[in-house]
Amino acid sequence: MEFFDYSCFLLALLLFMCYALGMARVKYMKIANGKRIGLIGSQFPSFHHTGSVRGMKNRFYGKKALLVHCGAYIYNVTEMPSIYISAY
Repeated sequence: MEFFDYSCFLLALLLFMCYALGMARVKYMKIANGKRIGLIGSQFPSFHHTGSVRGMKNRFYGKKALLVHCGAYIYNVTEMPSIYISAY
């Protein structure tokens, strides 16, 4: 029982550190929703889903970039955080 409590604490601490350091996760959006809000074929920078998220964040977008995976591409929607919030 003590191990479970300790592991939950470590997991919560790890998640807090990731968000505090700006390492937000990639959220997903269905293609239908992406078309509806104009994400697919838009002005947002994107890269293929087989690319390296960590590499793109380190080299181009910045560690606090908000990324959304929709269809075959991952879009940088830092300019419009409402899209990132609406994704799951």
